[in-house]
Amino acid sequence: EIVPPNTPMPYIVIGEEILTHSNTKTNNRTVHNITIHTWSQGHSSANSKVINNFVVQTLLNDLQVSGFSMDMISLEMQTTLKEQGTEGTIFHGVNQFEIILTNMEV
Repeated sequence: EIVPPNTPMPYIVIGEEILTHSNTKTNNRTVHNITIHTWSQGHSSANSKVINNFVVQTLLNDLQVSGFSMDMISLEMQTTLKEQGTEGTIFHGVNQFEIILTNMEV
């Protein structure tokens, strides 16, 4: 995803995805490794941590995918990076998830 120029922070960006198939004779399964980036600005990382927690709780507790069984979803890695930007301190959250789905129509 590309954020339009001059978009005010904070915001969330769906980033990289790695998709692998792990089919069996009876199931069509896919493993999705997804990275979600969060961006905020301020004097501390507190706002970034709140946004990261929102992303994590939403995906771990509320994610539903129509037509698929959610076999597993897990948070694989979470970090917040501090970067100096031209307009002050920027906090870049990186959240990586693994989601395993099974197609229910097989």
